[in-house]
Amino acid sequence: MSSTSDDEKADESQLSLSNVHFTVAYSSRTGSTVSAEMKQPLLASTTSNSQLSTSYARERSGSGDDYVTVEIPRVPSYSVPDNATTAALYMCKEKVLKPYMQFLKLPAWKPLITIIYPALWKRVVNAVYPFLVILVIFLGYIVQYSACYSRSNPRYSYQKVENGDGGSSYVVSCYEHSVSSYAIPDILHIGVYAYCFYLFRWAKTEQLQILMEKTFLQCKSAKQKGYLSQGKLTASLRWFLWIGIMWIAFSFIAQTLGVAGRAIEHNRTTFGNIEFTWMHLNSTGGQYALATFMLVAFVALDVVYVAVVVNYMTQCNLLIFLIRGIAERVREKTLNLQQAIKEYRDTGGFIQQLNAELGIAVSILEFLVGWLTVSGCLSFRNNTTSSGPITASAVMTVIQWTAMALLPFIYAARLSNACGTIKKLGLEIRTRPFGYQDAAQADLDSFLLFTSSFAPRVSYKISYIVGAVMVQYNP
Repeated sequence: MSSTSDDEKADESQLSLSNVHFTVAYSSRTGSTVSAEMKQPLLASTTSNSQLSTSYARERSGSGDDYVTVEIPRVPSYSVPDNATTAALYMCKEKVLKPYMQFLKLPAWKPLITIIYPALWKRVVNAVYPFLVILVIFLGYIVQYSACYSRSNPRYSYQKVENGDGGSSYVVSCYEHSVSSYAIPDILHIGVYAYCFYLFRWAKTEQLQILMEKTFLQCKSAKQKGYLSQGKLTASLRWFLWIGIMWIAFSFIAQTLGVAGRAIEHNRTTFGNIEFTWMHLNSTGGQYALATFMLVAFVALDVVYVAVVVNYMTQCNLLIFLIRGIAERVREKTLNLQQAIKEYRDTGGFIQQLNAELGIAVSILEFLVGWLTVSGCLSFRNNTTSSGPITASAVMTVIQWTAMALLPFIYAARLSNACGTIKKLGLEIRTRPFGYQDAAQADLDSFLLFTSSFAPRVSYKISYIVGAVMVQYNP
């Protein structure tokens, strides 16, 4: 390359990628790339645990070339940074946030493939995958209805039919309970899915990410122990994911027992031979395929339940950690009272957003799950002649829906209780405990007044849903 004038200097930057160094020269005046050169890395002798790579920056001028050697430490990709803030964010992203985002990809609420570099096939996959998920969900509704299989009552529903010769017979029918057992649950379920799809995919709400990072930064270091430590928070959030996965597995076993029990109860000899009313399948292979697809579709439906409930529980737990962490820092006087008021106001904003966004989906889902729980209890009470697999499936179904209905209420109650402790904190600080003997009276009164009036609560909009459904049954 020829030498340049004084007003046009070429800078070189060297980027390290794996084991290859790329040297790019560009013009500082025009901003355009002048030349590119690829070099093998020169490794310095390692006298410590970290390797050092040598990069060369060269400044060209009209008089000649000057060489400057800069040693840049190469940090392995698997190592955790030493800085406390960077380490907290690293742990938040790698150990908690990434698994949650991966789970939200299953119902297509997040793009299946993260696009870093533009690629047509990635865009096609991200566009087609939601349609496949929605197709599986709708086909699951149809196959479930054709099999007259209610997830709250796995037994067959028989209807008495009069024959032409004056006799009567019983046939499998689900028309009598089609609204209560199929139409209402399916409409509510697809409504929750569509709302969450809009919330996560189009509105692109980032409350979970922001709240998770804020809470991790506030928590104690991962090396410290205790209830408010990063390790404790990480373990609890990862445990929520495992609870969701175990719930899906438990539900799959329950539904498999129900389908197998119906085959036994229908005097069949194989798993696939179950009744599909209006599809009129005579082949055993076709019945087996539909029964298997129905179980797979149930897993897709369960992923929606779990994704909503786990996300809600996670945000409630993060807010509990956040509220208790602020209180602990106030008691330790590592956070002044004015800053604590600001932190509590931000927390109230998070709770308000939780109620306005995810609270709607949880309210609809709670009504749906409560509906299925009551239906399962009633069917189990009236079920006295079923086979062993049917009885086991009925018991497991009641357990799974009861657990799904209780978990959001439990964590909403815990969050409300944590908000109630803010008033106690104001009274505690007003009595001038150790560390606040010399605090200004105006600051203490201001903090007490704020905590006395600050009372955010987790709300459900379930009353509107109950009213809407009751209108349908109003004679």
